[in-house]
Formats: sequence, structure tokens, C-alpha cells
Amino acid sequence: MGKYLVEGDRITVVDSQPPQSNAHQSVNMVAHTQKTALITGACGGLGRATAERFLQEGANVVVCDVNDTLISDFKEKVSAAYPECTLVLKIDVTDDKALDKLFEEAEKMFGHIDFVVNNCGVMDHFDPVGDMSREMWDRVIAINLTAPAMVTKRAVTMMLKHETKGSIVNIASIAGIRGFASGKFPVPLTERRFF
Repeated sequence: MGKYLVEGDRITVVDSQPPQSNAHQSVNMVAHTQKTALITGACGGLGRATAERFLQEGANVVVCDVNDTLISDFKEKVSAAYPECTLVLKIDVTDDKALDKLFEEAEKMFGHIDFVVNNCGVMDHFDPVGDMSREMWDRVIAINLTAPAMVTKRAVTMMLKHETKGSIVNIASIAGIRGFASGKFPVPLTERRFF
């Protein structure tokens, strides 16, 4: 698994080596054999580390991202080591038809989904609420809130269809738990001043 450097809201790959392709045959790493994990925003950073770990544990992975450079790097360094265990798609998680395609392709290749990690997310510019544009608001809500709900809806539907007992994980930043004022100092939500 690669090494990652976390700096504020950025995760950078410092040293990424392809996972060992013999991990599926290892007796110690069969925890998720015959299982499939779907991970959004998975070609870089935390999503990629999660996908690599699932592969090392013997799982198949379905990953999606919108960043062409990260997708290409994932295919070259990770999918190449696990060609029969990875499905990599360029998917905009805010597009319902694209999400339908994601789940159709996953079902066609692996039959079912056991795990979902809603990892993709974006940040605003930490502008004060009075300066935030409607476009930025809509983008953040679409990717960080609506998309995980729509991915989860499709995952639950597929799990019920195949009678799969699975797990769904939603990744959030600290901002999902604690409010921030102008992106600099955490303050309790009740103390926030908007006007």
C-alpha cells in the first residue's frame, strides 16, 4: 500500500507501489475473498488506500472517480496488479444515469456488492456564508450529501436483490461533525454568527 501525506484538506501520494498480486493466494489474507467493495472517489488519497487494502484482503473492487490523471495512474499501478479483481470507471456521482451504469457494470462483472465506501467529497472555499455562491453551495451539497444518499440507495437495492449482508461506510471530514467559521477556527454551531 502506498504512503500518503496529509496536509490540511489534501492527501498526497508520497510513495505508491503496486500491491502484490499474490495477495489473493495468501492464506493470511482471505478475509474478503469472494466479496466486492465499491468505493467512490477511489483513484487517489484515502479512497485509493481503501481500495488497495480491500484488494490485499482478497476482495474485488469497483472504483470510480472523475479525475482522468488519477484514474490512469490507478489503472497503471493497481489494476495492472489485479486485472481480474478491479473495475475502474469514470463516473460523476451527481449524475443518476452514471450511477445506474456504475452499479450495472459492477453487477455484470462481480455479481453483487458487499461493501460500499462513500468516499468522494469536495470542499468549498471556506468563504463566509454571505460570500458563498449558489453554484458552490449546490456543488458541495450534490457531491457531499446527495451523491452518498443515491449511492447508498442503489447499494441497498442491490444487496436486497442478492440477499447480501453488507456494510456501507460514509466518509466525512471533521467539518461534518463540527462547524467552522471562515474555514479557520472551529466554533460550536450554536455560536456561529451569520449576519
